[in-house]
Amino acid sequence: MESILKRLTVALLLAVVLGLAVSDKWGSSSQTIYGDIDGNGDREKYVLKKQQLQVFENNRLSWHTPEEWQVKQIELADADNNQQTELLLVIWKKGSFGNSKPFWFKGPDDKFTCHLFLYRLRSGKMKEVWCSSALQHPIINLDVKDSDADGLNELNVREGPPAGFAYPLRQLFYHQDTRWIWKDWGFAKE
Repeated sequence: MESILKRLTVALLLAVVLGLAVSDKWGSSSQTIYGDIDGNGDREKYVLKKQQLQVFENNRLSWHTPEEWQVKQIELADADNNQQTELLLVIWKKGSFGNSKPFWFKGPDDKFTCHLFLYRLRSGKMKEVWCSSALQHPIINLDVKDSDADGLNELNVREGPPAGFAYPLRQLFYHQDTRWIWKDWGFAKE
């Protein structure tokens, strides 16, 4: 009887931990930030709610993310060190390549994966600056700042384990902190 109680207790604890991990990954965290990334003197309002981002300018919805994206985090920062502020989005979505599937990639492109996208607001329209393919180590959290006082912003990233089976549970036990800098056309690990 005692053995059965121990097993039930372990199973219950595992279910609670897994439930917390799943609710964190798929949860409905919200975030609201303000910034004038198009430089027109009017601050935009960036509202992340239920894993969807809406951008408002002058109280009018000017852009939103596609419904199939699950946006986990947004930041406004000069991530590529060109003296212009970008919108950074950490998203989960199906497919790694979008419309730019390489000719050598065969088969379906439908895995649910993590990506980092950079956008700029120009003339009232959100424009893609740079969009990553699927990240081997999904981003748990990031911030952009000049961490080493060299005059250049870096991406400071908390990465999870490789995506795949039981990712929410494995994320609780494995993560690494990395720092990335913009190089030519993408980010390179420092």
